[in-house]
Amino acid sequence: GTDVLETDVQMSSDGVVVIFHDDDMKRMTGSEGPVSGRTLRELMGMRLPAGCQKCDQIPTLAELLERFPDKRLNIELKTSDLALARKVASMLAERQDRKDVIVVSTHPEAIQEFRRHSSLPTGATTGEVVKASLCYMLGARCQFAFQALQLPYRPNSILPALRAEPEFLDWAHRRGLRVDYWTINDEAEMKVLVSRHLDGIMTDRPAAALAVRKEFTK
Repeated sequence: GTDVLETDVQMSSDGVVVIFHDDDMKRMTGSEGPVSGRTLRELMGMRLPAGCQKCDQIPTLAELLERFPDKRLNIELKTSDLALARKVASMLAERQDRKDVIVVSTHPEAIQEFRRHSSLPTGATTGEVVKASLCYMLGARCQFAFQALQLPYRPNSILPALRAEPEFLDWAHRRGLRVDYWTINDEAEMKVLVSRHLDGIMTDRPAAALAVRKEFTK
Protein backbone atom coordinates (compact mmCIF):
# COMPACT_ATOMS: atom_id res chain seq x y z
CA GLY A 1 0.00 0.00 0.00
CA THR A 2 0.88 3.67 -0.13
CA ASP A 3 2.46 5.34 2.88
CA VAL A 4 0.05 7.52 4.85
CA LEU A 5 0.93 10.54 6.96
CA GLU A 6 -0.92 10.18 10.28
CA THR A 7 -1.47 13.42 12.15
CA ASP A 8 -3.33 14.47 15.32
CA VAL A 9 -4.98 17.89 15.40
CA GLN A 10 -6.28 20.23 18.10
CA MET A 11 -7.31 23.89 18.11
CA SER A 12 -5.70 26.86 19.78
CA SER A 13 -7.77 29.28 21.85
CA ASP A 14 -7.87 31.68 18.88
CA GLY A 15 -9.16 29.06 16.45
CA VAL A 16 -6.05 27.81 14.62
CA VAL A 17 -5.74 24.07 13.95
CA VAL A 18 -2.37 22.78 15.12
CA ILE A 19 -0.72 19.37 15.09
CA PHE A 20 -0.31 18.02 18.61
CA HIS A 21 -0.90 14.57 20.10
CA ASP A 22 -1.04 14.83 23.90
CA ASP A 23 -4.01 16.07 25.91
CA ASP A 24 -1.59 18.08 28.06
CA MET A 25 1.43 19.96 26.75
CA LYS A 26 3.71 19.15 29.71
CA ARG A 27 5.57 16.18 28.17
CA MET A 28 6.37 17.90 24.88
CA THR A 29 6.80 21.54 25.87
CA GLY A 30 7.32 21.65 29.64
CA SER A 31 4.21 23.86 29.97
CA GLU A 32 1.11 22.42 31.61
CA GLY A 33 -2.41 22.63 30.25
CA PRO A 34 -4.23 21.82 27.00
CA VAL A 35 -3.51 23.27 23.57
CA SER A 36 -6.95 24.89 23.65
CA GLY A 37 -5.83 27.11 26.54
CA ARG A 38 -3.15 28.89 24.47
CA THR A 39 -3.20 31.25 21.52
CA LEU A 40 -1.27 30.38 18.36
CA ARG A 41 1.30 33.04 19.26
CA GLU A 42 1.85 31.40 22.66
CA LEU A 43 2.10 27.95 21.08
CA MET A 44 4.62 29.20 18.50
CA GLY A 45 6.79 30.45 21.35
CA MET A 46 7.10 26.94 22.80
CA ARG A 47 10.00 24.75 21.75
CA LEU A 48 9.61 21.04 21.16
CA PRO A 49 12.29 18.48 22.08
CA ALA A 50 15.03 17.81 19.55
CA GLY A 51 14.11 15.06 17.13
CA CYS A 52 10.42 15.91 16.87
CA GLN A 53 10.16 15.16 13.15
CA LYS A 54 12.80 17.83 12.50
CA CYS A 55 10.54 20.61 13.76
CA ASP A 56 11.29 22.90 16.65
CA GLN A 57 7.85 24.53 16.67
CA ILE A 58 4.33 23.18 16.95
CA PRO A 59 3.22 22.96 13.29
CA THR A 60 -0.20 23.99 12.00
CA LEU A 61 -2.47 21.87 9.81
CA ALA A 62 -2.32 24.57 7.12
CA GLU A 63 1.48 24.22 7.00
CA LEU A 64 1.24 20.46 6.70
CA LEU A 65 -1.33 20.65 3.88
CA GLU A 66 0.93 23.07 2.03
CA ARG A 67 4.11 21.09 2.59
CA PHE A 68 2.68 17.71 1.57
CA PRO A 69 0.14 18.47 -1.18
CA ASP A 70 0.18 14.94 -2.61
CA LYS A 71 0.58 12.89 0.56
CA ARG A 72 -2.22 10.64 1.75
CA LEU A 73 -3.40 11.97 5.11
CA ASN A 74 -5.03 10.38 8.14
CA ILE A 75 -6.23 13.26 10.33
CA GLU A 76 -7.36 12.50 13.88
CA LEU A 77 -9.54 15.01 15.73
CA LYS A 78 -8.02 14.70 19.21
CA THR A 79 -10.73 16.57 21.12
CA SER A 80 -14.52 16.60 21.23
CA ASP A 81 -14.58 20.29 20.24
CA LEU A 82 -17.22 20.68 17.52
CA ALA A 83 -15.56 23.89 16.33
CA LEU A 84 -12.41 21.86 15.57
CA ALA A 85 -14.42 19.43 13.44
CA ARG A 86 -16.03 22.29 11.52
CA LYS A 87 -12.73 24.08 11.02
CA VAL A 88 -10.98 20.98 9.64
CA ALA A 89 -13.94 20.36 7.30
CA SER A 90 -13.70 23.96 6.09
CA MET A 91 -9.94 23.80 5.55
CA LEU A 92 -10.21 20.60 3.52
CA ALA A 93 -13.15 22.00 1.49
CA GLU A 94 -10.92 24.90 0.41
CA ARG A 95 -8.56 22.35 -1.14
CA GLN A 96 -10.83 20.60 -3.61
CA ASP A 97 -7.91 18.62 -5.04
CA ARG A 98 -7.23 17.13 -1.61
CA LYS A 99 -9.26 13.91 -1.94
CA ASP A 100 -6.96 11.35 -0.35
CA VAL A 101 -7.86 12.10 3.26
CA ILE A 102 -9.50 10.11 6.04
CA VAL A 103 -10.69 11.94 9.16
CA VAL A 104 -11.04 9.93 12.35
CA SER A 105 -11.73 10.53 16.04
CA THR A 106 -12.38 8.63 19.25
CA HIS A 107 -15.01 11.30 20.01
CA PRO A 108 -18.31 10.34 18.28
CA GLU A 109 -19.73 13.86 18.51
CA ALA A 110 -16.66 15.29 16.74
CA ILE A 111 -16.75 12.86 13.83
CA GLN A 112 -20.51 13.28 13.45
CA GLU A 113 -20.07 17.05 13.30
CA PHE A 114 -17.34 16.63 10.67
CA ARG A 115 -19.68 14.45 8.59
CA ARG A 116 -22.34 17.17 8.72
CA HIS A 117 -19.92 19.56 7.05
CA SER A 118 -17.90 17.30 4.74
CA SER A 119 -18.36 14.33 2.42
CA LEU A 120 -14.73 13.20 2.81
CA PRO A 121 -14.18 9.66 4.13
CA THR A 122 -14.26 9.12 7.90
CA GLY A 123 -13.31 6.37 10.30
CA ALA A 124 -15.73 4.42 12.47
CA THR A 125 -16.41 5.42 16.06
CA THR A 126 -16.12 2.77 18.79
CA GLY A 127 -19.88 2.19 18.64
CA GLU A 128 -19.74 1.80 14.87
CA VAL A 129 -16.93 -0.76 15.18
CA VAL A 130 -19.19 -2.83 17.45
CA LYS A 131 -22.06 -2.42 14.98
CA ALA A 132 -19.88 -3.57 12.08
CA SER A 133 -18.75 -6.60 14.08
CA LEU A 134 -22.35 -7.54 14.91
CA CYS A 135 -23.45 -7.09 11.29
CA TYR A 136 -20.64 -9.42 10.22
CA MET A 137 -21.35 -12.08 12.88
CA LEU A 138 -25.12 -12.01 12.30
CA GLY A 139 -24.91 -11.79 8.52
CA ALA A 140 -27.14 -8.71 8.65
CA ARG A 141 -27.49 -6.07 5.95
CA CYS A 142 -26.23 -2.79 7.36
CA GLN A 143 -25.64 0.73 6.14
CA PHE A 144 -22.54 2.53 7.42
CA ALA A 145 -21.75 6.24 7.72
CA PHE A 146 -18.00 5.54 7.72
CA GLN A 147 -15.55 4.40 5.05
CA ALA A 148 -12.69 3.12 7.24
CA LEU A 149 -12.18 0.93 10.29
CA GLN A 150 -9.10 1.86 12.31
CA LEU A 151 -8.74 -0.68 15.07
CA PRO A 152 -6.48 -1.77 17.90
CA TYR A 153 -5.12 -5.25 17.22
CA ARG A 154 -6.36 -7.59 19.97
CA PRO A 155 -5.68 -11.26 19.00
CA ASN A 156 -7.74 -12.54 21.97
CA SER A 157 -10.75 -10.24 21.54
CA ILE A 158 -14.27 -11.64 21.20
CA LEU A 159 -14.75 -9.26 18.27
CA PRO A 160 -13.52 -10.64 14.93
CA ALA A 161 -12.77 -7.07 13.83
CA LEU A 162 -10.17 -6.61 16.58
CA ARG A 163 -8.70 -10.07 15.94
CA ALA A 164 -8.16 -9.13 12.28
CA GLU A 165 -9.92 -12.33 11.21
CA PRO A 166 -9.22 -12.86 7.48
CA GLU A 167 -12.92 -13.55 6.86
CA PHE A 168 -13.84 -10.27 8.53
CA LEU A 169 -11.30 -8.40 6.41
CA ASP A 170 -12.77 -9.95 3.25
CA TRP A 171 -16.28 -8.98 4.42
CA ALA A 172 -15.20 -5.38 5.06
CA HIS A 173 -13.39 -5.07 1.73
CA ARG A 174 -16.44 -6.36 -0.17
CA ARG A 175 -18.32 -3.43 1.37
CA GLY A 176 -15.70 -0.94 0.27
CA LEU A 177 -14.32 -0.37 3.77
CA ARG A 178 -10.66 0.33 4.46
CA VAL A 179 -9.21 -1.55 7.47
CA ASP A 180 -6.12 -0.41 9.41
CA TYR A 181 -4.66 -1.51 12.76
CA TRP A 182 -2.75 0.37 15.45
CA THR A 183 -0.23 0.63 17.08
CA ILE A 184 1.84 -2.26 15.73
CA ASN A 185 5.49 -2.13 16.81
CA ASP A 186 6.19 -5.86 17.09
CA GLU A 187 7.63 -7.34 13.88
CA ALA A 188 5.94 -10.72 14.38
CA GLU A 189 2.56 -8.95 14.62
CA MET A 190 3.42 -6.87 11.56
CA LYS A 191 4.03 -10.06 9.56
CA VAL A 192 0.76 -11.64 10.72
CA LEU A 193 -1.24 -8.57 9.77
CA VAL A 194 0.47 -7.84 6.46
CA SER A 195 -0.08 -11.48 5.42
CA ARG A 196 -3.83 -10.95 5.88
CA HIS A 197 -4.02 -8.25 3.22
CA LEU A 198 -5.33 -5.45 5.38
CA ASP A 199 -4.97 -1.88 4.15
CA GLY A 200 -2.43 -0.51 6.60
CA ILE A 201 -0.89 -0.44 10.03
CA MET A 202 -0.01 2.47 12.31
CA THR A 203 3.42 2.08 13.87
CA ASP A 204 6.14 3.93 15.73
CA ARG A 205 8.68 1.84 13.77
CA PRO A 206 8.13 2.80 10.10
CA ALA A 207 11.47 1.36 8.93
CA ALA A 208 10.59 -2.07 10.36
CA ALA A 209 7.11 -1.90 8.83
CA LEU A 210 8.51 -0.99 5.42
CA ALA A 211 10.95 -3.91 5.62
CA VAL A 212 8.11 -6.32 6.42
CA ARG A 213 5.99 -4.94 3.58
CA LYS A 214 8.92 -5.34 1.17
CA GLU A 215 9.29 -8.96 2.28
CA PHE A 216 5.65 -9.66 1.37
CA THR A 217 5.70 -7.84 -1.96
CA LYS A 218 8.72 -9.59 -3.50
